[in-house]
Order: sequence, then C-alpha cells, then structure tokens
Amino acid sequence: MSVQEMFAVLGIGVTRDENEIRTAYRNLLVKTNPEDDPEGFKRLRGAYEEALAYARMPEQDDAVLEAEWMEEKGPAGEVLRQLADIYVSLPRRLDLEEWKALVKHPVFQSLDGSEAAKWGLFSYLADHYRVTCKVWQLLDEVFFIGENEQEFREHLPDGFIDFILYKVNDKTGNSDFAFELFEGEPEADYDGFVETYTALMNEADESPEGLAKAKQMLEKLESFDVFHPWCEVEKARYLLRTDEKEMAESVAREVLGKYGKDDKVLLTGAGILLSCGYPEEAEHIYDEYLEREKGKRSNYGNYTALLGLGKIHMKREDWEKARELLVDARDYQVTEELEKLLEETNQALTEKYLAKADSLTEEEAKNLCLCFSSLNRAEEGWEFFEKH
Repeated sequence: MSVQEMFAVLGIGVTRDENEIRTAYRNLLVKTNPEDDPEGFKRLRGAYEEALAYARMPEQDDAVLEAEWMEEKGPAGEVLRQLADIYVSLPRRLDLEEWKALVKHPVFQSLDGSEAAKWGLFSYLADHYRVTCKVWQLLDEVFFIGENEQEFREHLPDGFIDFILYKVNDKTGNSDFAFELFEGEPEADYDGFVETYTALMNEADESPEGLAKAKQMLEKLESFDVFHPWCEVEKARYLLRTDEKEMAESVAREVLGKYGKDDKVLLTGAGILLSCGYPEEAEHIYDEYLEREKGKRSNYGNYTALLGLGKIHMKREDWEKARELLVDARDYQVTEELEKLLEETNQALTEKYLAKADSLTEEEAKNLCLCFSSLNRAEEGWEFFEKH
C-alpha cells in the first residue's frame, strides 16, 4: 500500500504517532470480524502493520520514502507514486485527465525505464482495479493491451487480463460502479466500502444467520463514514426481508425522491414498492424505463423491468401477458427466479386452457403447445391435440 492508502484504510491522517495508529486500528477491529470478512480484516491488518513500520522509520524526504514504499526509485518510482496518489483520491481517480497526464510521463517513452514503469503500473492496478471503463480504454490505447494480450498474460494473472479486456470492451460503462454518487472525504476507504457492498449483494441467505450477517455488513458500510444511495436501497431491502414493510417503503421512497435518476435506485426501489403493495407505482416506473431509447437502457435494466412487470401481471392472473414479459426478460438474463416464475406461469396457463379445451382460439392453442413443451409434457400435449 502507499502511505496515503494505508492511513485511508485506518481512517486517519498520515502520522508517526503509534498510539494514534493503534487506537484507529482497535476502533476498526471491533467492526471487522475476520470470519465474516476475511479480506477486509486482512486489508485492515496489513494497513496497521505497514503504518507502524512507517512510524518507526527515520524521518526523511517524503518523495524518497514513497519511492522506497513503492519498491522503485528514479523515474519509475516517481510515476508509481503519482499513480498511487491519483488512485487514493477518489475525485482524482475519476478524472480522466489525471490518467492522461500520468501516461504521458516521459518514463513511458524512455529506453531504460519504460518496461519497469509499465509493469509497475499494471501490477499496482492488479490490486487496485476499481477504475472506470474509460480509464481502462485509455490504457489500452496507450499500451495496446488487446493487441499484446499474450505478453500481458505472461506478466499478469489471467483473471486480471480477462477483467481488463471486459472493461475495455464495455463502451457504455454499464459495468462501472457508480463512484460518482459517493459523498465523503476524497481519501476515504471507498474500495473497502465497495468490497463490503459486493459481499452484501451476494448474501441471499434468508435464514436468521444470513439476515444477521446482512445486518453486520450494513453496519460495516456505515462505519466507512461515506454515503452512497445504493447502500440506502440495500437497507430498504433488508427491512423488507425482515418483514418491516412500512420502514422499507419509507426508506425506498426517500432514496427514490433524491436519487431516482440512477437506474439501480430507480429499478430496485420499484421492486421494493411492488413488494410493499404498490403495484401501480412500480408498473409506472418499469413502463417509463422501457420506453427510453435503446441506448439509454442496460441489459440489467431491461431484465429487471420486464421481470417486475411479469410479476405484476401474474398477481393480476393475466397469464398470457405475464408469460410474454418473462420470455422477453430471458433475452437479457436467465436466472433461477425467472425460470421459477415462467414455470408457474406455464402451469397456470395450461390449467386455464385445458379448462376450455373445446373452445380454444388458434392463438391459445399455440400458447398451450408452448406451455406443454416448456413443462416437458410433450407426450401429454400430443394426446390432447389428437383428441381435440
């Protein structure tokens, strides 16, 4: 870690006061359980140990100290220090001009230091990879990552190269985390927040243990002393999971009112309103989203809106429309939830059509045929159509 980064993790300014470092570490340690968040604990412990080592070093010129910390001296060390300074400050990290200035550093054109600087840069980014698609695309333009893929794979992990190429090819930026919605100090631990948020998103266990773990992660997110509206949405979802619908609705409406222009807030908020018993409001949000121009919608957004509308029409027992919407959602994403809803819809449609077997329209007969096929009841279907 750079000096700025280690102290950002500890939540304090750069200092050589060992007592202040220990106090900051102890305060964060009570909120970081190594069993629940091993990566977060490892990151905190590493920052603590490196900060103590920094405090015990003889005082010297900061530029020289930083170069030693980055394990490089000379021009390569200089560019790596600049890289760390850009990354640890969120406003600078999000500013593409900062990255353009960085890659124009003379060391990248020199015969002696260009290779060390280039691989130093990408080695750093392998551990500090949360930058925007536009940054990855800039780096591809400068270092020809796609063209020299094999060379990059010889120096760096395959998974990291796969990630870079994915971000380079994402011209819409839809895969970026919404860092621009953060509110907090420039050098707060935003990466730690995102790691915890991602872990929370992956916590789908509805057991008491799973809900307790989700609550712990929400509390940890609050400990970072930064604000992000996606965290508020997750609070509402947690309240919904614990059957506190009135509170969930209140939180959802508040965040929708302030941050409803963000697609994730908008669509997740609509889902919460639907679960709280407001299908008409949710339907309005989903319909408005799908009426946007194609370039202003994402695969995630299309799937979420179509799935939500499918659920609404299922509740109304409008099975034909529900099936149409759910099948359309399949074009954007296939999930276990979607497949279960489709199965339920196909079952309901089959029962409906069988009850009026002698008066089916041509369109209804086609739909029934599709339902039989989807439910793996083809033989029963043949028998039905032979009889009728």
